[in-house]
Amino acid sequence: MKKNKINIDKLIYLDQRIVVNEFQQKTSIIKRDKDYTLWVDINNIKPVDLYCYLQARFGKPNGMQSLFREYDSSNLIHWDYTFDYEGYRITIMCMTYRIEIHKSIDFQDQKYAKDEFIKDLKDDFRNYGKKISTFRTKVETWHLFINPFKRIKTAIDSNFVELDNLKINEIKYPEFNKFNNRTKKEMSIAGEKFSKANTLGINISLTLPIYAEAFINFLIFTLAKVNAYENKEDYESFIRSPINERMRNLHLKCKHFHCAVDYNNNEACKEFQSIMNIRNEMLHGNVNPNTNHFDTVYFDDRTPLFAKFTDLAFDSYLASQTGIEYHTLLTRYESIQNFISYVLTCLELNAAKQIMDMLDEPYPGWNPKTKRLGKLFADKAIDFQIDIGKKIKIIN
Repeated sequence: MKKNKINIDKLIYLDQRIVVNEFQQKTSIIKRDKDYTLWVDINNIKPVDLYCYLQARFGKPNGMQSLFREYDSSNLIHWDYTFDYEGYRITIMCMTYRIEIHKSIDFQDQKYAKDEFIKDLKDDFRNYGKKISTFRTKVETWHLFINPFKRIKTAIDSNFVELDNLKINEIKYPEFNKFNNRTKKEMSIAGEKFSKANTLGINISLTLPIYAEAFINFLIFTLAKVNAYENKEDYESFIRSPINERMRNLHLKCKHFHCAVDYNNNEACKEFQSIMNIRNEMLHGNVNPNTNHFDTVYFDDRTPLFAKFTDLAFDSYLASQTGIEYHTLLTRYESIQNFISYVLTCLELNAAKQIMDMLDEPYPGWNPKTKRLGKLFADKAIDFQIDIGKKIKIIN
């Protein structure tokens, strides 16, 4: 007769040696109903709560996959438990994206049985509340956050690709002595490209110094001798000080610097400061005809005297790129990379390597208790569905 639900009080935690032996022998004494049904759950129970409950009630994971897992966070299956249930086997395993419950038990209503099983487990948490709380004290808390340095770098690189694809420098000056519909269409296309290039160029120009400042602030957050949690006022004062001040004080305020940053004399630092100055001019919308002029025209009273015949419309397109040309921006980008490289050479070798690894991590973890940064997961998560070798009915 098909069952209605699982009685969680009858779950028996197996010695892992039994689990291994049954796997090796593929023993036939284990009860199996005709259909193999896989229950999948994503939103009805928190994996951390279920894990702590199973640890508190039964002990360490005893499933087969627990023997194969590497001592890191990049496993296909992170933990699994195998139980005896009236001669049947029930395995609960946690993947990266879901909980899977494997068993060979027929139920009158599989969806109902699954929902009741999870509900009963959650209701049983209160019976092990003290043990669960004790175990939770051993569990580390890590907050995933967005690395501003990596995010800004990704945006800059994307903008550079878009800008390069526009091929602005390959747009030819129109032949206005042969002005026709074709020329008009070419001018329209050129205008759209220059408009897009102008937007991208301004974005890159304004963002490059922010990219460098994100690097500086990442260093301070990671290496500061007094962090924001110990002395907020001192930390905030340092992080908000002018760039040149911050750079000169890095070796005094932060750990693992084997020498001071020679901000006033190093060429990479000088170039970076120049880029900061350009950014400030743009940021404040300063008007400067001396640096932004693109042509000269003479007037005798109200009579224009041209030095050469040009097309003001097309020349204005060209002028929109002044100071934000692709190669100009690329040179500034390289200058900032040189600046970052120079500052890293002022760090002790091991510290520099760790900082470089963390800078490249888009979603690092932060442990608020130990004040540690960490890379919690591999760059790519792998997922799969176990093939049991027979038709499987999956209940979500």
